[in-house]
Amino acid sequence: MTRQKKIWELQHTTICKVVGMALDLEDLKKVGRKFHLIFKETCVDEEFALHSAIVGFCDKDSKVSRHLKKLIEERFQRYVKRLSQRDAGEITELVLNEAQTAGIPLWAILWHLATSRVVGGDRVETALFGHLHMLEHKLLKDFWNAARDDRDGQENRRKEEIDNLRRELIILRSSNIKREKENQCLTQRLAQSSQRLAFSSPTTTSQGENSVQDKKIERLKLLLEESREKNRELEEECSQSRTQIGALTRELFLLETANLGANEKAASDACSCPLKHCLRGKRIAMVGGIDSLERHYRSLVEHSGGEFCRHDGKCCRGERKLEECIRNADLVVCPVSVNSHFGAIGVKKVCRRYGIACCFPDSSGLASLRSTLLQHFTPDHEIPRDSASNGLE
Repeated sequence: MTRQKKIWELQHTTICKVVGMALDLEDLKKVGRKFHLIFKETCVDEEFALHSAIVGFCDKDSKVSRHLKKLIEERFQRYVKRLSQRDAGEITELVLNEAQTAGIPLWAILWHLATSRVVGGDRVETALFGHLHMLEHKLLKDFWNAARDDRDGQENRRKEEIDNLRRELIILRSSNIKREKENQCLTQRLAQSSQRLAFSSPTTTSQGENSVQDKKIERLKLLLEESREKNRELEEECSQSRTQIGALTRELFLLETANLGANEKAASDACSCPLKHCLRGKRIAMVGGIDSLERHYRSLVEHSGGEFCRHDGKCCRGERKLEECIRNADLVVCPVSVNSHFGAIGVKKVCRRYGIACCFPDSSGLASLRSTLLQHFTPDHEIPRDSASNGLE
């Protein structure tokens, strides 16, 4: 079957599909440089701009269209023999039924059928274009569904990693406390052994008693040396544990900050933050929390239209400063993870005196503060089940 149609005689949709599938970005750039195609619109994707311009030139007989026809024909030669062994109807059925086409790309099949003068050629072009068009829709849907699943998977993995770090941090802290207690006991034993050695005097005893006393002293010396060695090991383990706790705390802070940033960005893309209007004219007071996160606490509240103040939770100098911080607040947040029992009691006492609402979330993180504010000021807002905050008191 002799191919007679020129590229500028084909349907515009056919030219678009063939050029889009047969040529990649580097091919389009070479054509653009050869014919000095320049685009001043910077906000348009370069590949799309080149593709659109070149397809536009192919609507008529021109130097660009002739060059493109020659380029496509050169790449098409490898498929000519296999395509010539089938008629147009058979090839069309294979494509529409998504059957195997012997490794022949769709653009080559479309070019072969479009440029061959066969009966019903226009109908064949239209049918193949419709098939490709719907295939594009399917591929776009699959791509975005896969991207959404990947994003959800990343979010779940991030949450799981944060939970694992929290558990490891708790275990390390418990282990460190246990080792410090053992260290204190060993220190006391060392002090007692040193005193016993200092007060032992064999000069007033008999020779037999001296021998027994010497053995006791030697045994005490060995125990003392073993205790010192174990004490050094425990001190080194405590130091390593403190280093690990510090590293895990920093890592947990970075993960929680990144997690909050991702959640806030996703929320801002979908809709405005629910707190944006609800915190306007509200004063939020925090007692305790993490010192290094204070500017992030303040930023979260003030960007939502509220006023923020914080007390470090240390009440050794009385309740006056604590009372000054929270007596004009609309809500007091007191994370229990970094506050003493007496500090929480002081907050409850002052809040009860002035009739102020207070809450005691388990976590001191930014995500916990945001969830607490959403729960208090937007009661209809859905709060995730794994939120770090407790109910309001």
